[in-house]
Amino acid sequence: MPHNLDVHIALADSGWILEKLASQIAVGTAGITYGLGPRPGAAIQYYMNYSARRARVSPVEIAFFTHAEEDQDARARFFEVAHGVDRCVCMSQLYADLLRNDEIANIDIIVPGVDFEMFRPKLQLGVVGRTYKTGRKGEDVVRQLMDLDFVDWHFTGDGWPLPGSHPTESKLPDFYRSMDYIVVPSLYEGGPMCVLEALACGTPVIAPPVGWVKDYPHIEYPIGDVASLRQLLRKLFQQKADLASSVAHRSWERWRSDHIELMRDLMPTGQPSRVDAGIAPSRSDRLTTAQILHGTERASRGGPSARVPKTAAFLAERGLHTQTVFFPEEDVPSVDVAHLYNIWPPQSALKAARRARRRCDKLVFSPIFLNLALRPLWDDHVGRLISETRNPAHIAAAFRELNCRLADVDYHQTVDIIEPVDGYFSALRMILTMSDETVCLSHFEASALRKIYGSDFHHTVIYNPVDETRWRASDGEKISHDVGLNNYVLCVGRIEPRKNQLALALALRNSQIPVLFLGGIGSQEYADALRAVLGKNMKWIDHIDHDSDMLASIYRQARVLVSASWAEGASLSLLEGAASGAQLIIHDTGSEREYFGQQARYISPADLNQIREAVETSHASVDDPAKIRPECSWTHHINALAQLYDA
Repeated sequence: MPHNLDVHIALADSGWILEKLASQIAVGTAGITYGLGPRPGAAIQYYMNYSARRARVSPVEIAFFTHAEEDQDARARFFEVAHGVDRCVCMSQLYADLLRNDEIANIDIIVPGVDFEMFRPKLQLGVVGRTYKTGRKGEDVVRQLMDLDFVDWHFTGDGWPLPGSHPTESKLPDFYRSMDYIVVPSLYEGGPMCVLEALACGTPVIAPPVGWVKDYPHIEYPIGDVASLRQLLRKLFQQKADLASSVAHRSWERWRSDHIELMRDLMPTGQPSRVDAGIAPSRSDRLTTAQILHGTERASRGGPSARVPKTAAFLAERGLHTQTVFFPEEDVPSVDVAHLYNIWPPQSALKAARRARRRCDKLVFSPIFLNLALRPLWDDHVGRLISETRNPAHIAAAFRELNCRLADVDYHQTVDIIEPVDGYFSALRMILTMSDETVCLSHFEASALRKIYGSDFHHTVIYNPVDETRWRASDGEKISHDVGLNNYVLCVGRIEPRKNQLALALALRNSQIPVLFLGGIGSQEYADALRAVLGKNMKWIDHIDHDSDMLASIYRQARVLVSASWAEGASLSLLEGAASGAQLIIHDTGSEREYFGQQARYISPADLNQIREAVETSHASVDDPAKIRPECSWTHHINALAQLYDA
């Protein structure tokens, strides 16, 4: 945030929307005051709205123009003030054009914001009637949908998962009119009457084909089919979410930052802001940064939790004042540049971004985006099966069926990007909109984000880094003795469906090639399934601290490193494996070719035969290890970040 701002916002009225607009600009920003009437002597006087201005009292003056009145005297005042101030701020194109038609040129359009934590879409669903001992009213159907966090359920009568109201007959129409939809969860019915009553009130009905439902307009789902009803509700909610995304860029953070930028540009000579117009600060003790992680990253110990603290340490060596923050356990500090990592989980990322936007001058965002387009397929074929059986033959059969489904899939071209959880896309769009710069780990990631964002956005590609010296220098002899394996195939990553360790275990289960799995449990059910299919040639050890010598030694002794993941951002384990001298076998679902080109063997995550053949070939190979591209060095990574922060 700029130093030495000296701005007063002169309000035309208090206790009204104008006071809220002023407070959202001033909050957390030194040098900005607001109140009724002007403050003579302020470097910048900002009249909110224009009617508060009487005469010039400051070297620079701005006025806020909401609308022009129909009254001729008031309308004349509108244009008079516009000609008398140095800059006009309008909140709509309509009145900006009106001023331009009067030969006024110095106009900015800055639109007020919305508190997206308070104003967010939800489905209001009503269920009418009492339940019966037979369960025919479908209360169990509703009970299985109570986990939908985008739904507010409203019941009348008793026996439902939440207490119901008991509106009188005269109040019942108001109940219908207040709902987005009336839901009929019944398994069989004679009527029900609520269908007629809801439609009479103009409220749409969601219902299965029971009773007389088919005789009237309704949105249908199969009787008792919880999954279909869940999918339908998600689709209806998405219609609301799409409407909400149309104003995602209208945040209070954007309102404030646009005003701060304008005020900084208009500060009179002799009263400079921290960043003089057009001149980036040098890397000195004046530039402060924060590297922000969020959600469960501290506990899950994923790639960002290993990379980000090291990034902060290297930046500090360059002379930048920086720190690593785990939000929300630790608050975002007031710094020049806040760098937020990871869109997952989306709501946690959005809260961190909003906090950073309020407290910091600039926001840089590294989404670490994963394209989870194939998730429904692997969940359906593998995830569903392992919840029912631990039989290796059955699970292998599921992979073969899945591989047939994916035979003609081009992961880079034909797979649509799907929303893994409700609110994911809207949160991503909001953070991209409020960020001053986005850092992508690959051009592949930037292309995927562009599809979701709907247009191009300002971004820089900075590749993930690796310390070649550290991984090549380690001695693996002691590790070979400790784990009882030598020249093994290594697979590193949390034990969870996305990482797809089951495919490697099944492919090599009857092989003589030793395999070592390294990773903490991300999914207990998946970990149990992996244990059940591990062959005698395989071992699994839990998470090891990323900075430990033991981890480096495990990499160094590996003959082959395999990643059969369904989706990755830019895997650190692959870079570390390549740096340690291992042959690489990689899923071909994302940015991997951008990093390794022809220096790796590529596989389909579901093709067990292809995985086994690739491992056997690589394990017997005498090929030179992959060469790390220069852009993946820590020196290049830190230089690129430091230059970005400077700019």
